[in-house]
Amino acid sequence: MAISEERRGSAVILHLEGDFGEPEPAFDDVLQRAIKDDSADVIVDLLPAASFRAVRTLSRAEKLRRDLGGRRRFAVVADTDSDTGIMLALAGFSKIAPVFASVEDAMQSWETDGMPI
Repeated sequence: MAISEERRGSAVILHLEGDFGEPEPAFDDVLQRAIKDDSADVIVDLLPAASFRAVRTLSRAEKLRRDLGGRRRFAVVADTDSDTGIMLALAGFSKIAPVFASVEDAMQSWETDGMPI
């Protein structure tokens, strides 16, 4: 799996590509670091190759965000028709954190909430 980071305004976007078969401590480390950075909102862009391990890692990250006071926003991007999107829906992930179809949709949602990106 490859992880790339992109900064757009106040958001850090983590793009995941490749197979998420085995546990990925690198993903967990990068995600936790991004969550702990109180100056950035976090968007995780899951390309179609995530697994339930990814969902578990994302759930832990959202819990960490809340434990740290939840001042910054957290969202996940997944195509709802992809295996990843279906897996997130089955896991009920949208009850934990918002899931959007694109990075742009997530950022637009935050702008309409009255909080600048």
